[in-house]
Amino acid sequence: MSPLMLLTVVAGAAIGFAVSVFIFKASLALADVTEPGWIKSTVVVLASVAASGLLSYLVYLQFGLADRTEVALDNRMVLWLLVALLLSLLVPVLLYVPALSVKWLKSMQIAGVEVLLRGLVAALVAGVVLVVLAAAQVVARRQSQPRTSALSPPPVVRAVNELT
Repeated sequence: MSPLMLLTVVAGAAIGFAVSVFIFKASLALADVTEPGWIKSTVVVLASVAASGLLSYLVYLQFGLADRTEVALDNRMVLWLLVALLLSLLVPVLLYVPALSVKWLKSMQIAGVEVLLRGLVAALVAGVVLVVLAAAQVVARRQSQPRTSALSPPPVVRAVNELT
């Protein structure tokens, strides 16, 4: 892996983790729970992300998806995605009860809001990326097309004029 690619992966992971901490703090505020502070929030989010990510990867290996050469959206892949989503909801619920000193229902509310906010942020980022790509496409097409004035005749009229 090139140093630039490694730097990109590390920077992306750091930004993603920072966004996860902010989403966690937002979900605490929405669930009306006292915020524990930045250091404890960071540790709780790190433990939550690490535990649910590790368990999701172990389930991925258990389903035999790591040995496949092609990526297909078949029944096993859909089942793994559902199990990974469930794990990303249940693991934080189990961690938030002792870490935040809240009851089970409040812990479930925090984790549920967190999953919803993560989905909304992912949709927002995807939308911004698509708008930027569309703008780049428009600019690239404009540069490749010849310039014509607004008063020039349509191509059909020019073709008829050339024939006569």
